[in-house]
Amino acid sequence: MVGKVIIYKKSCDSTNSYAKYLISMDFHKLLDGAVIITDNQFSGKGQHGNTWYSEPGKNLTFSIIIYPKFISLNKSYYLNLIATTSVYRVLQNFFDINCLKIKWPNDIMFDTDKICGILIENSVCTQAIYSSIVGIGVNVNQKKFVHERVTSLSLILKRDLPKNQILDKIILSFNDEYNALISDCDYIKSIKQFYLKNLYWAHEPHVFNDHIKNFVGIIVGIDNLGRLLVSSEYHKINKNSTGLKSYDIKQIVFVR
Repeated sequence: MVGKVIIYKKSCDSTNSYAKYLISMDFHKLLDGAVIITDNQFSGKGQHGNTWYSEPGKNLTFSIIIYPKFISLNKSYYLNLIATTSVYRVLQNFFDINCLKIKWPNDIMFDTDKICGILIENSVCTQAIYSSIVGIGVNVNQKKFVHERVTSLSLILKRDLPKNQILDKIILSFNDEYNALISDCDYIKSIKQFYLKNLYWAHEPHVFNDHIKNFVGIIVGIDNLGRLLVSSEYHKINKNSTGLKSYDIKQIVFVR
């Protein structure tokens, strides 16, 4: 059960890093479903090696340890789907209108501003996932940010919110999604539908960069490896008759 063990660190560089340390100590039975949380994460990790900055005591910064050995390596994106969906379901309850979107692969946006980042780090054994660390950062009560296009629940709702209650709801939501996936292999179909229904920039023309040039494309979904599917005339010009191309996380940049 996720959340059966809560490990609180007053301060740490990254809850994902501390989770890796605990896994290295081989406390498998104790750690399966454990949640590591801190009030002061001073060197949080983001996608592409970026830093996730969080003002001490203001936000939720935590990691969940699981051992999803039933998931093969080529289905590792299932964890992206359930992690993002579980947080999204909790956050959407704070708003009367659907301004929340899931930015592939696993960020959550309010309009054009980031409100939640998720970083999943897996260790692999014989083409299956041995252990997985699901790092989650939710901007709750922070008012000022170093970077642009970042927001918090407090800024949007004009009031502070109880972090621990939100944490409890996210853990419960993740536990429900994860257990449903364990007990029903077809459950991933409904999660994927929910994920795609709420995907940021989906079915709209936007500008992307593939590390060669900017191009206009339309997100049409994800493929069977969890890669982003983008349709564009640019791909047709490059001898791709369908106009479709799959991108991994480091292969494409959202521009505007």
